[in-house]
Amino acid sequence: MKKLEIVLVVLMILSLGMKFMELPGSDFLLLMSATLLSLLYYLFGFALFNNIGGRQILQRSAYSKTNTKQIVLAIGLGIALSTLILGILFRFMMYPGGMIMLVVGLVATLLLALITLFFFQGNSNFRSTLIRALIFGTIGMVLFLLPGSVFVDLNY
Repeated sequence: MKKLEIVLVVLMILSLGMKFMELPGSDFLLLMSATLLSLLYYLFGFALFNNIGGRQILQRSAYSKTNTKQIVLAIGLGIALSTLILGILFRFMMYPGGMIMLVVGLVATLLLALITLFFFQGNSNFRSTLIRALIFGTIGMVLFLLPGSVFVDLNY
């Protein structure tokens, strides 16, 4: 699942670059990569953030190193990052409700990242989670601060 996540993130960044250069197909690539990445975080965030492989999701022994708090936090982070990625997508594509999704995703990601930082400081699994939250949170904050006219100029 980590390879799939890396491929989808690279495709999303590539499609954003293509969108800025006004190349054809950038909207479709952005739509597909962001949607699939959002689905990956939403459905499999609990396993991805606890370093559980795709083939081990249904095995009980894979969860022996995690506790309930870690799994609940990973589920929350998966939902928050999924909402944030969809907010980024909606903002770039100028869909209605993009700003609301962006704000909800930013606030939820920030709160859960702070909880992760304070309560799971020694856990190596959540270091990569904080990096993900920082990357997507930075992109989301930049998009939140940009005026809407930038996206109108970008699309038209």
